[in-house]
Amino acid sequence: MKTGAVVLAAGLSSRMKSFKPMLPLAGSTVIKTAISTLRAAGVTTIVVVTGNNAEALCKHLSDVDVECVYNEIYASTDMYYSACMGLNHIRDKTGRVFFLPCDVPLFSRQSLVAMMEYMDRSSCSILIPAHRGEKGHPVLIKNDAIPQIVSHKGEGGLGGAIEAFIGIKDVIELPDAGITMDADNPDDYKRLQCYAKSISKQT
Repeated sequence: MKTGAVVLAAGLSSRMKSFKPMLPLAGSTVIKTAISTLRAAGVTTIVVVTGNNAEALCKHLSDVDVECVYNEIYASTDMYYSACMGLNHIRDKTGRVFFLPCDVPLFSRQSLVAMMEYMDRSSCSILIPAHRGEKGHPVLIKNDAIPQIVSHKGEGGLGGAIEAFIGIKDVIELPDAGITMDADNPDDYKRLQCYAKSISKQT
């Protein structure tokens, strides 16, 4: 099954005080690290939803073959709005899609492969990764689930839409701490940098 990805990078990065997607990480940047791992797992079409600093980000990504979708009202909309933009853009191009905010970049290729293999042999439409019981990203969504997700009118944004989804949702436990680590604030970013160094020593 052809697999794509939607990467959200439209936010203001207000708690970080720096533009998260282009922060240095693992010899690259936060967003390029995520994209590189997606590519290594065989993900074909990658859509990046931009907003804040869109021009600089698109230029930064000009050498990695992604499709940039611009949320022109990023300053007044939430993550769910950008998620719907990305999911609607990709829904006819793939059979399923990994969804993630760009500040969760250190998931492993092995985790992505394990999730795709699990979905191949199961009937679930949404697969959520977890590490030691904590749910994380990227979430794997079959395209036939997208219409219901983007039409959600309840509370809770994308998380609420997934929770309210009427269909089969599974959680897969993975030995990958990276799926639960983000760069929400400077302390989180420092932890990401330390984790990136630790896993690079293991390879």
